[in-house]
Amino acid sequence: MRRFRIGVNMAGAVSAGAYTAGVLDFLTEALDAWYAAKSNGEAVPMHEVSLEVLSGASAGGMCAAISAAMIQGTFQHIHDTSLTGTSNTFYESWVNRIDITKLLETGDLQGDSPVFSLLDCTIIDEIADFAIAPVEPLQDRAYISKTLTLFLTLTNVTGIPYSLNDVSEGSLEETTLYHADRLRFETILPGGKRSDETAKP
Repeated sequence: MRRFRIGVNMAGAVSAGAYTAGVLDFLTEALDAWYAAKSNGEAVPMHEVSLEVLSGASAGGMCAAISAAMIQGTFQHIHDTSLTGTSNTFYESWVNRIDITKLLETGDLQGDSPVFSLLDCTIIDEIADFAIAPVEPLQDRAYISKTLTLFLTLTNVTGIPYSLNDVSEGSLEETTLYHADRLRFETILPGGKRSDETAKP
């Protein structure tokens, strides 16, 4: 049966990334329920889907990265917004672990480390470490590609210097700055194969 391949691209949204996270949580819940119904022979659409790519910038990139890690394991879906200490990384990262009081602390001023922001970013680093940690136990979701690809984009304010030397013989030494960064990651699940490998017949 034909398999529909899906890519999800998420825009930057500042704190509205919490909304994006909620949509991804519900999408996973809906796909889990649909595939469970199919396996039970219920009267639901029987075609296949494959989530191949997650991409985003800023808040969308954060949601994409969290999803790429979280979707590999089991987690509870959020219906009660008063819960704390849940196994839902989206909810813990966007709701329970972030607060303006954390951003107003002074942990980043300790020692001789340079100051990178007006606000204390310590909590952001803590959330990042928490959000993309390996998950256990793993859950095999048939609708997730065995080579799920993650694209993250950001603006690099200082820019990456690129040399323009050797463009033509005898040219002056010149450089330029590139301010758009893109990172690509690929999750290789059991049975998967890197996209840059040539498939054998």
